[in-house]
Amino acid sequence: MTKAKNVEYRRQIDLLRKELTSSKGECERYSKTIKKSKKEAELQNKDYQSVSKIAEETNNQIIALQAKHEEEKEKFENVIQKLQLKLKEKDEMIEFDDKNFDK
Repeated sequence: MTKAKNVEYRRQIDLLRKELTSSKGECERYSKTIKKSKKEAELQNKDYQSVSKIAEETNNQIIALQAKHEEEKEKFENVIQKLQLKLKEKDEMIEFDDKNFDK
């Protein structure tokens, strides 16, 4: 009976060794997959940070251009108002001269 038990134990040990070898191989594959996924995630995070930085810089440029546009628009409107006043003054002077001319 002892010999039969030893044979059974050896068979169980062999099965467990095969399972252990198979499990080690699976763990190694999972480790490689995890490392690969980690590298991909790091690269994507780096890309995202770069794109976010570019987007932020672009938005800042847009805001600066909008501010400059508003400033230039105000300057332009002021120049137009001044020119309209000058034109109005000249028109008034012409009207005044026309009135004197008739007398």
